[in-house]
Amino acid sequence: MHGVSPIIFIAAAWYSQHLLGEGVASRMARGIFAGACLAIGGLSYMAMPYLPTRELVIVVLMVGSSLAAVIGVISQAVVSECVPVAQRGAVLAIGTAFMASAGVMAPYVMGDIVDQAATPVQGFFRGYTIIGAIMFAGGMIAMLFIRPEREAERVCQSGIRVPLPAPGLAR
Repeated sequence: MHGVSPIIFIAAAWYSQHLLGEGVASRMARGIFAGACLAIGGLSYMAMPYLPTRELVIVVLMVGSSLAAVIGVISQAVVSECVPVAQRGAVLAIGTAFMASAGVMAPYVMGDIVDQAATPVQGFFRGYTIIGAIMFAGGMIAMLFIRPEREAERVCQSGIRVPLPAPGLAR
């Protein structure tokens, strides 16, 4: 799984930047794209109980978790577009701490779900379905509300300068 994730991360970051270089709005290149990756990852988690073979479950879990994590990579770029330089480090640190807190809480929550199920397999499938639903909802929320240009404009109207990315960076 760890061998696939870096490839997907690099490809997704490159593609997002490439879209910006082609003149696509940041909302589409970053907000919609990252939200769609998270939503697709969530759907893959929710599909796991219905897959016919263990091998397919492993592949879907590997690709789905890697796609879902793309939002963590692209969110850093979104923050750089929207947040003034003086506060950027703090906002990035808070976001990273929030995302990392899932790694602390997840084993406890998943363990509790597995313990309450009739069998461990049913518990894991229920847990992955719940995680998938949360990821899908988060992806939909991201697609609806991540609007870097609007946020940068709002900050600029308040008198703080936030430089937008140069459109030719992807080339």
